[in-house]
This record gives sequence, C-alpha cells and structure tokens, in this order.
Amino acid sequence: MNAATPSSTSAAPGAACIRCWPTPSPPGTLTLIPPAASAAGAARPARTRARGTAEKIWATESTALLLAERCGLLGGEAEFVRVLLMAFTGLRWGETVGLQASFIRGPDRRRNHFYIRVEWQMIELNGKFYLAPPKEGSRRDVDIPGWLFALLQGIKAHGRRCRCPRRDDGTSACGSREAFLFLGAEAGHARRSNYAARVFRPAADGVYPAEKRRRGYHTERWRVHCSRDPFPGIPVPMRGMHRAKAEQLAECS
Repeated sequence: MNAATPSSTSAAPGAACIRCWPTPSPPGTLTLIPPAASAAGAARPARTRARGTAEKIWATESTALLLAERCGLLGGEAEFVRVLLMAFTGLRWGETVGLQASFIRGPDRRRNHFYIRVEWQMIELNGKFYLAPPKEGSRRDVDIPGWLFALLQGIKAHGRRCRCPRRDDGTSACGSREAFLFLGAEAGHARRSNYAARVFRPAADGVYPAEKRRRGYHTERWRVHCSRDPFPGIPVPMRGMHRAKAEQLAECS
C-alpha cells in the first residue's frame, strides 16, 4: 500500500484508520490510529484532559496481533481474522457480524487496490438479528492491505448462509440473501454478550468472566487453561464447572 502523509489520509475516507509511514518505521509498516480521526476530534481530548479525564489508549500492532492469536485459539481461525480486521480497519462489531462475502473486493473500476465495502451492520433486537444500515449512515469503502485481503479470502472460501429462517423469496429472516464471513459452528450469528464472555474477555484477560445466577447456576472468574494436544491446544473447562457451561465452552472452541 502506498505511503501517505497525515494530510492525505484525512482526505481519503478509506485510509482514515490505517497509515503507512515511510519513516522511521520500515516501508509498509501499519500504524493503528483511532477511527474517524479528524482535526475537530483532535481538539476534544485537550479540553477533556483539562477536566481531569484520562487520555484514551489505543492498541499497538503487536498487542492487536497477540489478542487476535488468543481469540483464534479460543474461537477458531475466523476469530483470528475478525480481530485483525477490526484492529486495522476500525470496523465496528456489528459491521463485522453483518459482513458478507461479496463485499470483500480486489482492485476494480472503483478503486485500484484491495478494499471492503461497508453497506450493512447486524443489529440484535429482542433476541433476533436484522441487517440495518451502518451507524449514522456511514456506508463507505475501507482500504485494506494485501495480507489482510489474503486472510479474508481464506475464510471467504468457507463462507455460508446463516441459519435464520427463510422467507418465501429465499431471503433470510435477518434480511440477507448472501453468504456471511463470520458465523458460528452452527451457522448462527455471534451475540455480543456471548462473544465477550467466551472469546474476547478470556483472550484479553486470561480468565473467563464471572456470570450471574442464570438457569440455576453461578460461576466465578476462572483462568483459561489449554490442553497440550492437539496443537495448538483447546480450552479446558475448569473442574467442577456446571455441565451446561462446559458444553457451551466446548462448542465455542
């Protein structure tokens, strides 16, 4: 991907979340920056710090990669790619859940490099999923580097339609007629709360979060243990855990 200066990246909507600096980093090095960074937004933290609010901290490239590797261990290869996608493009959670295979695109007449077309996000309402326009109508093209495009192509080959009930015209109840990139083992959409408890928080903290009493049981925080075989290991439920909880974690691994 061509190197760009801060002034040129602010003008290009697709490059707002990735910058390639020619110096001092080696050519092609990716630098994470906050999504939707702008001159107006840059002035706000100064006023916020004046009131004593802590400055926001953003993940480095190595931190994002380590987190993605742990998510991949707990949730599979697709979760490894999902975390990298969010870290290096600034896509929101709902936009990754609603990402369909046809929106991963290579160079074409629109753009001369790899990109993702963001047209939808997946929202959850009363336990059901629906495709909706992105937040604040932010439909856009998001530039991606070649290595990320290759990873997405790898899981795109295994893309499939969701298990949502079909309507008479063949459209799923969520509003889609195409294959999704990120689905669970049974072709279901990931719920934000379940994903956080089973994959993201254990990967970030090294412990499964405590759960409130639900369905007759209560769990405390416990460390994530991984077996030696098969490589690279699978999560081992804590001894004495409720059977239903252990089965949930086994399905997620």
